Amino acid sequence: MKMKDQEKCDNKACASKKKRKLLQGIILIIIGAIFLLNNYGFTDFDIGKLWPLFLIVPGVFMVFRSEKDH
Repeated sequence: MKMKDQEKCDNKACASKKKRKLLQGIILIIIGAIFLLNNYGFTDFDIGKLWPLFLIVPGVFMVFRSEKDH
């Protein structure tokens, strides 16, 4: 089954998927760093009013990604 998956994945599609995963990882690292800096008092970041963005932003990316695939 792995061979079929690899055959379906051409170079351009695989590169795009790798870039997307890299970007997602970088975003998570940045968000984690902001929270860590906030915990140690280096920033004054209040998530109280911004937490819905953590649901909205990934949702928007998922919608645009699904439209791009079709």
